[in-house]
Amino acid sequence: MLTPKVGHMAMSASTGSITVTDTPEELAKVGAYALSYSAHKTLFSAF
Repeated sequence: MLTPKVGHMAMSASTGSITVTDTPEELAKVGAYALSYSAHKTLFSAF
């Protein structure tokens, strides 16, 4: 998903955050995935 030698990801356990840097096109894909994952997780957390 990340562009080789361009895209980077960093995770912080203390804040629960993920930081992604990449091209605008790849960031759009990462953002869409994150929203989809969040919606799926929220949906199944309700049960």
